Amino acid sequence: MVMKEELSRVPIWGQALVASGFVAIDRKNREKAIGQLEKAKRMLGKGVSIWISPEGTRSRTGMLAPFKKGGFHVATQLGIPIIPAWIEGAADIVPPDQFRAIYDGTCTVRFGAPIATEGVSPEQMPALMAEVRRAILGLSGRADEVDAEAPRRAA
Repeated sequence: MVMKEELSRVPIWGQALVASGFVAIDRKNREKAIGQLEKAKRMLGKGVSIWISPEGTRSRTGMLAPFKKGGFHVATQLGIPIIPAWIEGAADIVPPDQFRAIYDGTCTVRFGAPIATEGVSPEQMPALMAEVRRAILGLSGRADEVDAEAPRRAA
């Protein structure tokens, strides 16, 4: 899994995450984040599956936020498929801005069909991101709702 770098500094918990193979990303420093994604690429190259939130963070509204490009670049550079996933109920168990979990709740994860990335050029990245976004919205059961935070259109 890819996580924000700040989590790696949480005593005991952070060290356990890093030792477990989590990839820490500095979301405030683009150049550093690109270098840190190289670890994710090496893991994927060895056949290890990883999870990258396309939004770069958890949703605070329940709607999809604009996608970050990092995970899409990793997938297209390696030609590996993206498996869309929708997580329902996680914010009820671990609310945003809280580290402590509420243990009474249900979280459901739905996975979609893999989306091929082999041969996708940088110019085709916006279309790939839109396809993944549509797939995730379809898994949410809210595909017909207006997506208030849809990705910005390429000029």
